[in-house]
Amino acid sequence: MKKVFNIGFSKTGTTSFEYAMEILGFKTYHGNYNLKHNDYLMSLWVNKDFLEIKKMSNYWDAFADVPWGGTNLYIKLLEWYPDAKFIYTIRNSDDWYNSLYKMLTRFDDNPLTALDTYHANERYGFTYFLKREYNIDNLVDVKDKIIKHFENHKKDVIEHFENKGKEILFFDPINNEGWKKLCPFLDKPIPNCEYPHRNKYIPIQFNNTQPKKIDKISEKLKRKIKSILKL
Repeated sequence: MKKVFNIGFSKTGTTSFEYAMEILGFKTYHGNYNLKHNDYLMSLWVNKDFLEIKKMSNYWDAFADVPWGGTNLYIKLLEWYPDAKFIYTIRNSDDWYNSLYKMLTRFDDNPLTALDTYHANERYGFTYFLKREYNIDNLVDVKDKIIKHFENHKKDVIEHFENKGKEILFFDPINNEGWKKLCPFLDKPIPNCEYPHRNKYIPIQFNNTQPKKIDKISEKLKRKIKSILKL
């Protein structure tokens, strides 16, 4: 089976892409923070241990998220696996940045301390990677710098693949590009299911009706207990 590398950035539908690859029968690398290989690979990338990265690439068939995507590791991947399929998930720059910022500030909305708080909440690898890859210490006034990095990466990828005469698929799963675009590129039949949509951000919302609902549940529970005690 030919390897498949999604070299686009995290927060461009990469989690959904990983599940899509599993549906298509690929042994898939997942970039979730609580998987032990995730922090390890990001550290390997920061320290440019390409020998170990190549060794780790033997363990999966399809790849997405850092360090496979959003870095210039694609240069090495193209050398190591010239027959692999390369995909680049895309997203509007501002939407991508807003999604990234929302993730990084989920535990702390102060841009000066948010990254350190994110790190303290066991997101060690991605915080370490982000600070080194983007050369930042915090999130104060970094939007333009991060978006420039995001946009320049795509330009560099286009130029590199054109110079090498290699094909790459630019894929927008967030705007409903799904199986019909992906499967022909991978020479796979279209599955009899919808393209997955995972890891959507759902804010926790509280409103003044919730205490009333809790009170109603409590009253029902009290009545239930009383009825049991009477038996």
